[in-house]
Amino acid sequence: MRRNSTMRNFAALAVMVGIIAALAFVVTLRDYTIQMDGVRPVLVARISIPRPNNVHINNNEIGKLTVSTASKGNQVGGYEFRISRFENMAFAHSFRSVDPKKEIGKLKPGKRYYVQARCYKQNQMGRNVFGRWSSTASSVVKEE
Repeated sequence: MRRNSTMRNFAALAVMVGIIAALAFVVTLRDYTIQMDGVRPVLVARISIPRPNNVHINNNEIGKLTVSTASKGNQVGGYEFRISRFENMAFAHSFRSVDPKKEIGKLKPGKRYYVQARCYKQNQMGRNVFGRWSSTASSVVKEE
């Protein structure tokens, strides 16, 4: 008898978590529209957010990369950079910056890293709305 009540409580909790997750997705979806990019759907922001054209990587220091993109002036609230060891951006780490330039450290010397950038700004409700990712740039971290 005790097991049945525990299972019922667990099932009710799982349903509540699912409902909350669905509501959060619907609220987020208000800021975006779904468009087809070839054969896959892509979320595109309803407000105009520029897409960074080029990502520049400077590797003058050992174990560090300085990533920058062309500045868009006051049209954006900030930039998000993601870096990965894989070209398909699997296991990527994201870094946000108000400036269009970010120094990323603690990288393995002699290894190739791939970087992308995107812009974001706040909508009328104060939530961050993100633009599309730029093309991928890559660089090998400087060794001794």
